Amino acid sequence: MKTPHFDDNGCDDSTFWPFTIEDRRDGDEPDVRLAFGDFEILEETVGIPPEDYELNGHDMADMMSSIIDDNRLIQHPHGTYEGGYFDNCESNTCYFHFNHLDDAVRVAEFCLDLFKDKTRLAPFFPGSGTSEEGDDH
Repeated sequence: MKTPHFDDNGCDDSTFWPFTIEDRRDGDEPDVRLAFGDFEILEETVGIPPEDYELNGHDMADMMSSIIDDNRLIQHPHGTYEGGYFDNCESNTCYFHFNHLDDAVRVAEFCLDLFKDKTRLAPFFPGSGTSEEGDDH
């Protein structure tokens, strides 16, 4: 597992790029945050989502929740957040809040690997042609 390299503000925006990991464990709401806001990178690197589909933070939250849950990436389900994490996503940014740093790192690494493979990632997008009708992914 890679080790984050946090700056003085508890932020690492390079080790897991295009993800950013923020260490807020010493703050008022102690957690570790995994942020993603560069939706165009998916189009540029793997050619998805489909041309007529505009990805947003809510869709990214659904996709990442499916990835996290389907692959059982959370090792520490107990803590502040039931199940180990929760998402706080808007139209242009997606934040996942984790109880533990190693869960955030595990998810970032898994997603970085997944984002390199269009055939593995495409089923998570509506209209990709590979997702079943009625599928929540």
